[in-house]
Amino acid sequence: MIQQGISEDSWLGIVWFEMTASTKHSMIQLSSQAAKDSLISALPSLAAGSTCIGCGIDRAIQVHVNLWFIPMFVLID
Repeated sequence: MIQQGISEDSWLGIVWFEMTASTKHSMIQLSSQAAKDSLISALPSLAAGSTCIGCGIDRAIQVHVNLWFIPMFVLID
């Protein structure tokens, strides 16, 4: 999805959440292959554990706060 499913000038950040949430990659503009590779390396290899979706959304809002004009999407397993 990151390689081909998102337009070049999009912004993306990655937040993981289980019992708590943590920022795995801050918001970055997908303006190069290096930016895409950096985000891909922050993705989990498998899904496991509990899901505190509220924790994930709260953390995503913190990561997203300075880029309020960009839509936010939540993907879960």
